[in-house]
Formats: sequence, C-alpha cells, structure tokens
Amino acid sequence: MKIWAAWIRLEAQKIALCVVIIELVGGYGVMKMAEYGLFNPKIITIEGARAKTIQKIELQGTPKEAEGKTDKERREKLAEFIWNKESSKGQNNYSKCEAQGLINGIGYGIPGNGQYRCFNSHEEEMQVLMGWIIDHESQGMSRLEMLKHYTPGYTE
Repeated sequence: MKIWAAWIRLEAQKIALCVVIIELVGGYGVMKMAEYGLFNPKIITIEGARAKTIQKIELQGTPKEAEGKTDKERREKLAEFIWNKESSKGQNNYSKCEAQGLINGIGYGIPGNGQYRCFNSHEEEMQVLMGWIIDHESQGMSRLEMLKHYTPGYTE
C-alpha cells in the first residue's frame, strides 16, 4: 500500500509540473497571438466551406478616413491616433520631459540623438502635432504615408 501511495504521489507531482509548464508556454503563446492581432474581433458568417467578413469591429480608433467628416475632424482623429500609439494617451510620456515637470506624449522632436522637445501642456503638444499634420497634408501625403513617416515601421 505504501508503494502504491508513493507512486501516486510521484505521478501527481509529474502532472502538476506539466500543468505549470503548459501554463507558462501557453501564456507566452497567448501574449504573442495578442501582439499579432489574432484576437481582434470580427463578425463572420459561415456558409459551407466559405467565410466572409461582414464587419470589422475597431476597438481603438484607426487613421482610416470616414466619409462625411471635415478635414479638421479627420486631422483631430489622426492626432488622437498618434497620441494613443505614442504614449497610450499620455500614460507613458517621455521620461526626460516628465523629470522637468513637462510632457511629450506624442513622440514629437525625439530623434534619438540625445535631443528632445518638451511641452507645457497637452493642448500645446496637440497644436504642434496638428501643425505637423497640416504641413504634411500640404505636401500631398496621405494619412497612411504620414503615419509611416511619423512612426517608422508603422503598418496598417
């Protein structure tokens, strides 16, 4: 009976170890899947062997232009999108600016060479960003081209 109990205990420990390993590996896999957007919701209909996307639901704003909006509204939406991508809407401002009691939540003027630009308020940084957007619109850049220029490596 003692041998049987020892064997059961050993097997239970092996199973517990396997569960822990699977949770660790699975958790990493889930994080990677989320990083690649595999959990972005879509509404689909399935007919036989065909699947068709009816509507894609956007959880956070996108830079895509919506019909019927004014240029100002589209610029504001693009500026909001950039602010969200650069600092999670001000939650992750540039640390050198925060150390001075200032902010830079839009990533503007931080070329990576040790120089940086800080702003007194969110309104000031958004005015500078709107000016940047207007300047690049006047050069004929599309919204997507502006995003790729502002944030190298950006993909739709």
